Amino acid sequence: MHESLDTTMPGGRLVFHVFAALAEFIRELIVQGTHEGLEAAWARGERIGRPAATAEAPDSRHRSA
Repeated sequence: MHESLDTTMPGGRLVFHVFAALAEFIRELIVQGTHEGLEAAWARGERIGRPAATAEAPDSRHRSA
C-alpha cells in the first residue's frame, strides 16, 4: 500500500472497510473452492492427506547404537 490511508476520517474508514470486506470475500471463495475440490476427490475415491506409514520402513532417527 503506497497511499496514506487516514482511518481517523470517514472516507479513510470507508476505504479500509471496503478492503477488509473484499479480503474476507476472496478468502471465503478460496475456502469454498478447496472444499469443493476435496469433495470431488473423495467422490473419485482418492485418498487425501499424508500417506500412511508402513511397518517395514525403518526409522533412522531412533536407531540403536
